[in-house]
Amino acid sequence: MSEQTPIKNFFRRLSQKFNLDKKSTPAASSPLAAVKEDKPATAEPAGEPSSADAAATKEVEVAAAPVAEAPATPAAEPAKEAETPAVTEPGKAVEAPAAETAPVTEAAKEEVKEEVKEEKKEEAKEEAAPAPEKKIPVSAAEFQKEYKDHPLIADADFAKYNAPASGELYAEAVEGLTKAGFIVHQVATKEEALEVLKGLAPEGASVSNGSSTGLIEVGFIDFLKYKNFHALLLAEQDQAKAAKLRQEGYSADYFFASPNAISSSGSLITADLTGTKTAGLIASSNVVFFAGSNKIVAGGIEEAHKRVEDFAVKVESLRAHLVYGVERSVANNIVVLSGSNPWGPKRIHVVLSTEAYGF
Repeated sequence: MSEQTPIKNFFRRLSQKFNLDKKSTPAASSPLAAVKEDKPATAEPAGEPSSADAAATKEVEVAAAPVAEAPATPAAEPAKEAETPAVTEPGKAVEAPAAETAPVTEAAKEEVKEEVKEEKKEEAKEEAAPAPEKKIPVSAAEFQKEYKDHPLIADADFAKYNAPASGELYAEAVEGLTKAGFIVHQVATKEEALEVLKGLAPEGASVSNGSSTGLIEVGFIDFLKYKNFHALLLAEQDQAKAAKLRQEGYSADYFFASPNAISSSGSLITADLTGTKTAGLIASSNVVFFAGSNKIVAGGIEEAHKRVEDFAVKVESLRAHLVYGVERSVANNIVVLSGSNPWGPKRIHVVLSTEAYGF
């Protein structure tokens, strides 16, 4: 027998004692099995063990006794793997785990469907509704407030040309107009102005008017109940009929308009682009001017012309640009009335307010 035989028998007996052979325990969990796999044991002839075998066996029994008698320790539960955040590529956000949510009921689904339907109805109403038209300012103060930085009026002197005249300048203008032969009606508020304007054209008279923001401000344009050629002209689509109405309007019984400037010496200056404001001043049987005291300038015709060019035309350019889409307005036609016709001394009336109206 070789010298290794006792050692081999030792391992075989040890394996049998602890039941660690291949039939009961996986090879990977037993170091003894690994040794046996590396060097399989060779069969030994049967017979009585040698004294060396007996000694080795006794030593093993003594060494293994405490292990065999020790109470079995319950196997520990496998440790749970620690939850580690998912590793993402650089630059990509780490998605948080989805929170647990309660199951969606059928009632909740129906409620959401109804909400969606209502939202769609509201959206349909908004799309169908026409966009509100932007309101065009009427007074010079409104233009200044809403369009103060617009290039057409950026250099217009509102402080000089749109403030009400002083009491002294107002009285001087009334005196100058009266001396020139015009009939002056002094009023303060727009209510007073409207009452005077309404009483100047008798019932049944034909009426026309030039473009005037001042007349709009006091409510006279809305009031007109007579045969207004200007209103008919705006409503007429046939160009030939419109031209005829325009001619008739210029020679109406009463033509209402607003001057662009009034000199304290007593002159009335009116300017326009196409003649719609100026033509009626000559051809109509009677002319009624309405003006706020902001139209009054100290001095004569030259100072009045400066107000027309430096202020009135600029504000009118912005108004025409917003209403008609034109680039600007120009004072192509200028009519200066410095006195009344001696054969018609009561033809021209001036309703002059102490407040500011028009431009």
